Order: sequence, then C-alpha cells, then structure tokens
Amino acid sequence: MGLFGVLQGGGASTESYDVPDIPDTAAEPSRGDSFEDVEPQPDPVKEMENLHRENESLMQRLEIAGETTKAARRVQLIAEERLRRQNELLRESRKNTETALKEQSQTLSKLTELQKWTESIDDGEVVEVMRKLFQRLEDWTKRHFNEVFHVTQFMRNAHIDGALLSYRNSPLTIQVIQAAISEEVLRGIFSRFMVGLPDRSCDAIFLEIDTKVSRSFPLHVWQHWRSSTSRAVASLAREEIGGICDQITQNIDDVFGWYTLTDTMDRKHELKDLLLECVRFKMTLDRQASIYFFHGSCPGTPFSEERMRSFTGVCSTEATVSQSIWPMLCKGSSDNWIIVEKEVVHLIELDPATLTETEFSADLYSRSL
Repeated sequence: MGLFGVLQGGGASTESYDVPDIPDTAAEPSRGDSFEDVEPQPDPVKEMENLHRENESLMQRLEIAGETTKAARRVQLIAEERLRRQNELLRESRKNTETALKEQSQTLSKLTELQKWTESIDDGEVVEVMRKLFQRLEDWTKRHFNEVFHVTQFMRNAHIDGALLSYRNSPLTIQVIQAAISEEVLRGIFSRFMVGLPDRSCDAIFLEIDTKVSRSFPLHVWQHWRSSTSRAVASLAREEIGGICDQITQNIDDVFGWYTLTDTMDRKHELKDLLLECVRFKMTLDRQASIYFFHGSCPGTPFSEERMRSFTGVCSTEATVSQSIWPMLCKGSSDNWIIVEKEVVHLIELDPATLTETEFSADLYSRSL
C-alpha cells in the first residue's frame, strides 16, 4: 500500500504498516551522553551588553585619541610658533650683527684716521728720521763744497745785518758749513714751540697754555689740543714758514756761496727742500703724546759720551766741542728727560779757555744774524 493510501485510511491498523519511532534528541539525551557535554546557547541580552560595553570602551578610546591628537596638534602649533619666533630672532640677530660689524668697521676706520691724524710715531722712527735728515745735510754739503780749503781772511766779510765774520787763519771746512746750517735749523725751526708762530713771545704764550691744558685735562685731550693747534698754526702761517726757510737758505748762501762753483738756484732749491723736511719733522713731533726738545752744545763744551757722539768717531775725555754738527733730541718733561738721539759734534783737544771768537762756530754765526 502506498503512502497516499495509508493517509486516506486514517485509523488503519498499525499492524498492517509499522512506522518506526524517531528518537527525540532535543527532549531527551541519548544514552551514554551527559548534560555537561551539551554547549550552552549564548544569551543575546548579555551579548548585546558586552557589545555595548565594548562600544563604549572604543568610544572612550576614540575620545582619548582625539584629545591626544588635539594635544599633539597644539604642541605642534606651539613648536611651529617657537620655530617661527626663533627664525625671526635669528634674522634680527643677523641684522644686528651686520649692523654691529658695520659700526665696528666705521669705528676702526675713524680710529685709524685719528691715529693717522695725530701722526703717531715711535722713538725708532724718530731716530731714523733724524739720521736721514743729517745724511741729507752731509750729502748736500759734500755735493756743493767737496773740497777742504783754507782761507786767511773772510774776504767778502758776509754782510748779514752789518755783522762781520772772519776766521783769522782758521780753516773753513765742510764741518763748519754743516755746523752753521745745523745752528740755523735749530734756531729757526727745531727750537720753536711750534713752527709758524710769529716770534718768541708767542712761543712763551703758547707754552703757558700748553702747560695749563696738560695739567687740567686727560692726556688724550692735551695731545689733540697740541695736534690741532699745530695744524692750525701751520695752515695760517704757511707763507711765514716758507719765508723762514727762504731766509735761512739765503743767509747760508750769502756766507758760503762764494766758495762753490755749483749752480746757485739748484743749490738753494735743494737746501730749502731739506729745511722744509725739517719743518715737517718738527710738526710731527709737536703732535705726539710726549714733548720733544732739541739741544746744541756751544763750542768749548766738554765732551759727554752719554749725550754726544763724535763726528769722526774718535773721542777723548780731554776733548771739547768745536762745532755742533747736528743737535741732540730728547723727550719727556721738565723733570725727566730721555735722550732719543745723541748730538753729533766735531771735537778738538783744546782747553776751552783758549777758544776765542776767531774759532768759527754755529753759535757765533747765529749771534751775528
């Protein structure tokens, strides 16, 4: 009988068609199985709660991450602002440094100009200039008076302000001419307080002012006063200075020009150039931080090895000065003088008492002018 017929038969006997029993595994565990071996089913409510808690935890972490990101951003912005300020300060520092270097350069330039303006020189340079000037004097004298000669009488009698110069059998030598020129340089240039002042009375006035300034103000003020005053005097007395050199040149040529055959104009021009160089040297000394002083010994002065050196190189303790060939140069103050360059002298071994006016000297020559 088919399945359809069984269904139609309704209460057909089971004996005619047996249906096997199907065990209900869900209702009753099989033999041999235990309740512990059955996996419990998850609780949807708890799962939802767990998910909710995890979601809240993630949200909190997200918020923390957001706050951390914001804090990091703030730190970044602060760092960028600091960097910007540091770059700005660096640019400003570079600008200030460039400005400072420029100002320093200008200051050094002004200082260099000031040092150049004051014409600062040391003792070594002073000695060098002194010796060069003396060498030029020697060269000029030998070039124009290259013979050693004797005269029994000063035939022309050299009318200088009506004065009569004679030698009375004294030898007229190159040393005598050098001594005469040296005395004129000392009297007209080196011994003046400042070259260009009208007369000795002005020297005394300016010396008094100089002393007052040196005692009342710092050293650099006194030095600048001397330098500026010297420059002002030189500028105002340019013609007078040229006139002094012309007068000395003419005096020397009037006395000794008769004893040379060289060209008069060339001879006088060369001598004036030498005198102008002496003027420039004196002006330079006037602008130093120390006072310089020239000195020439009179004939008959005993020889001093400390202050003098012999023109010929031969000296004796019994010798005396015949002529002062080139003056001594000292520096310092009235209480403490230091010899910078010794005086060049021509010596003779004579008793000073035997010297008379017949011995020609630069001192005698200067008194006659």
